[in-house]
Amino acid sequence: LINAAVTGFPPNINAAFQYVSGDQLMGLIQAISPRPVAEMADWELVYYRPASLLNHLHLYPARDPCMKTHNANVIIGNTPLCPAEMTKGAVYVVRDPRDVAVSFAKHLDKDIDATIELMGHDHAALTRIDRQAHFLQSWSSHVKSWIDERNAISCGCVKFEELKRDPQTVVTQVFEALGLTYKEIIDRIPWAIEQCEIAKLRTQEAAAGFREASKHTEFFGKGGVGGWLDVLTKTQVERIETDHGDVMEELGYELTCREAATV
Repeated sequence: LINAAVTGFPPNINAAFQYVSGDQLMGLIQAISPRPVAEMADWELVYYRPASLLNHLHLYPARDPCMKTHNANVIIGNTPLCPAEMTKGAVYVVRDPRDVAVSFAKHLDKDIDATIELMGHDHAALTRIDRQAHFLQSWSSHVKSWIDERNAISCGCVKFEELKRDPQTVVTQVFEALGLTYKEIIDRIPWAIEQCEIAKLRTQEAAAGFREASKHTEFFGKGGVGGWLDVLTKTQVERIETDHGDVMEELGYELTCREAATV
């Protein structure tokens, strides 16, 4: 959506060059390392990360690059995954963990119980076949790592559910938080929202695939709110609310098993 509003072109989900880029592209690390990335251990990727990000920033001297991350905002072995010194600010998109469990299980091609277990584990990390590592922590710890007001990085929090309910208002607030306040960009927001409807993204994926999809399933699902009500068992809901109830309540998500959440 940001790409569409900034550039004025309809989104291409597989475009090689976009205004918003991922922060885990292996090419960023390979550009500064004589050693093949495929041979690196995860801890090496962590240590190379700040230098690779700094190098990426210097590729765009005329503007501030906008990057997305799946990483928790944490320090590993004295190395910050998201260095505050090179970060002006962040916008964190949070979603009901019960819906996350359903969507995440589909993306990982895991059963929901295994996914809920992963979401409750503070050492959770994902390493993909291309050696692209994401250091996640648990859902609660991930959320807190970004929105804690004591963080060195100024971060605004956007709820996925509010984004679905009032995209025009929320997207405008996101653009303002990112400093993208040029009139031509703001004026294009309604058009960009329309271009990024989930049905259109699914059509693109059906026609050409999506580079971030797993090998087992499509990436773009229904993109709805509350779908967990038709999927999760009572036991699964209790486990999620037990693991994450405090943070869920802090964010305004209503618990359905309050006795479990207070165990």
